[in-house]
Amino acid sequence: MSTRASSLAAGASNERTWCLSPSHVSAIAAPSSVRVTVVPTSNRDLPLVSAADTTHAPEHASFATYVTTQDAGDVLVRVVHHGLAIELSSLSNPALSPHRFVFPSPILPNPTVFVHQISELHVILATEHGSLFTLVFSTIDPDFFHHTSSRSWFHEQRCSEHLIGPVHAHDPHSVWIGIENGGLLNLTLRDPAYGGLDDYRERLNRFMSLADMLQAGRKTHITNQGHLDSSPGELRKPRPPKSCVLRLIRHLLRPPVSSRFLRTAC
Repeated sequence: MSTRASSLAAGASNERTWCLSPSHVSAIAAPSSVRVTVVPTSNRDLPLVSAADTTHAPEHASFATYVTTQDAGDVLVRVVHHGLAIELSSLSNPALSPHRFVFPSPILPNPTVFVHQISELHVILATEHGSLFTLVFSTIDPDFFHHTSSRSWFHEQRCSEHLIGPVHAHDPHSVWIGIENGGLLNLTLRDPAYGGLDDYRERLNRFMSLADMLQAGRKTHITNQGHLDSSPGELRKPRPPKSCVLRLIRHLLRPPVSSRFLRTAC
């Protein structure tokens, strides 16, 4: 092996590869250049939200991911400000400043980001107050995620269940959200062919938890004959055979002894 090849091999063996998580990136642009948009909600009875988490800086991301689009390049998505805002940043276009969208209540884990129909970037997330938000941006629009002048860039769906997350969506037509007691809420568009986001149908899937099964086991006891008894302390006696029941009915219908004696005497 030549001296140059040996030196290259030695240099390659000493190289180190570092992996930086997106959540560790405090900011990729100056705070003054970040645009902020407050996402409206139809729920008017929400309490004021205060950032109770003081252990992390507001710029520290609690969740981060990125997606690659055909026309707009790479997009970095981060949840910041203690879960109250989601930030979209272009990694391919330095002229496009980051944009933060502030929601009325904290975002549940975790937002879903994907490209739909090649030219649409969808961001689907749920909040603690029970709403599913869908943000839609055109990747061929020069303004991209800054285009918020029309009403069609976001949609809110109020849910009837108490949402706790996580959120999973493979496409905008079907979304799964975790609810309390280990259940799942499935939101499906009534007319997927229409392509709009105006009408979701709810379908609830509940699963019995371990605590529920133990509680049900204490209330229900099964005897050897397969009969059920709701009392926790004793078992129900087995039912008598049908022949015994008929014999007992005949015995009860027989006349008393004195009436039989009188009838015989007469």
